[in-house]
Amino acid sequence: MIVRSKSRPEPGPRKVLRPTAEERWADELDALAAADAESGAEVPPGWSLSPRSVRAFVLGNEDLGVTRKFYGDDPLIDRAIVTLLGRQGLMLVGEPGTAKSMLSELLATAICGASTLTIQGSAGTTEDHIRYSWNYALLIAEGPTLRALVPSPVYQAMEQGALVRFEEITRCPPEIQDTLVSVLSEKQLMVPELGDGFGISAAPGFNVIATANLRDRGVHEMSSALKRRFNFEMVRPITDRGFEAELIARALDAELGEQRAPMSPEVLDILVTAFADLRTGTTATGTPVKRPETVMSTAEAVNVGVAASLSARYLGDGAVRASDIARQMVGVALKGQDEDAKRMRFYVDSVVRERADDADPCPASARSGLPAALGSSGCPSRPDPAPLAGLRVGPVGAPGGGASGHGSHRGTGRVRRPPACSSGPDDYSSGGAALPGEAHCLLLSAGRVLSGMGRPAVGGRARCRGRLYRPQRLSSR
Repeated sequence: MIVRSKSRPEPGPRKVLRPTAEERWADELDALAAADAESGAEVPPGWSLSPRSVRAFVLGNEDLGVTRKFYGDDPLIDRAIVTLLGRQGLMLVGEPGTAKSMLSELLATAICGASTLTIQGSAGTTEDHIRYSWNYALLIAEGPTLRALVPSPVYQAMEQGALVRFEEITRCPPEIQDTLVSVLSEKQLMVPELGDGFGISAAPGFNVIATANLRDRGVHEMSSALKRRFNFEMVRPITDRGFEAELIARALDAELGEQRAPMSPEVLDILVTAFADLRTGTTATGTPVKRPETVMSTAEAVNVGVAASLSARYLGDGAVRASDIARQMVGVALKGQDEDAKRMRFYVDSVVRERADDADPCPASARSGLPAALGSSGCPSRPDPAPLAGLRVGPVGAPGGGASGHGSHRGTGRVRRPPACSSGPDDYSSGGAALPGEAHCLLLSAGRVLSGMGRPAVGGRARCRGRLYRPQRLSSR
């Protein structure tokens, strides 16, 4: 007898995790097209919408019920649209997480109604991914014919007069990148296997939108010939912290929907302030801090907010607290190099501690999220704000190494949990490397001080029921 663990899904529309832009905003695209037809706006050849409607689709239009989708430099959108109206391709460069890919998707959707003609650049990208390839079964049976030809996204975009997106173009070898030189300059793609002179000419509306990250390592320099055929635009991180907070809140609503746990403005400010300080290398008051190698972009802040919200909803009490933000920030620090743990600790010791010293020593809001051992009878004498303050990061199972400074010492690699913090649920593990159980008390009190908005005092060490301890480095045991 066969036992089925799950029943077959009922026939009907299939749900997907991330619909394409043209599917998500189909109503807005129809509204903008109707507005163009009603006003008699001039639509460029091969375009689905007028340039003004393309701008409205990206930046929003309240009169037409079109939502804003890109938050950043508004004149950048105008320059990008003008570039795509001409013969040059558009190159979007910037740090990771600045919405370059999203912007290219939005522009392709508004201009040609399709954002799926995409090439993902990598070390494994070949010339076939850019030009064309062959169905080798048909090639052997029939020889080189149009039926045996497998068109690339560039080939399809030239046929349809659409935009093709080339993500992470600098990760491709230079000889592969230069395949675009003749395509961008001559707007033709030759197929010599089908006979002399056989090729395809681009229809009106064809162009290329490429993206490249500035902080990636192992990328390849573009040739001067290829650079000349692109117009470069820098997509910069958001500098307005209030604006970034609004963006993160909207992104959490869009990504989580009903799954989002409530997050107070104070907790959201903690998230925004910590990321903004570490991203820019300076605080709002001008205090210099060491920038980590890990990308501290708005997109990464959204990821932290998503993880904190899911943790609070399914593993917590249903509301996102500062402790949930701090717990997820540990993963951000450990994502980069070993030096990032030191930089994060420097931020805690030099900035967070100063803010906490200026704050009320024990406001009522500070006790929210504390474990019963610490919060039931008031505030501990000097709770440590940061899970990274004594976190040692080094080779798994190796003694020593990792973060240095206050509270660091050579250990054996064994993780010991203080009795007061041994509550069980907060002993997380990932990939065989367990988060130190001692970080329980630290994590729950860490985020409360990151915004500098009246959080409790902190010190370089933590006490759990009066017992001084220091978190050890990660262990695989």
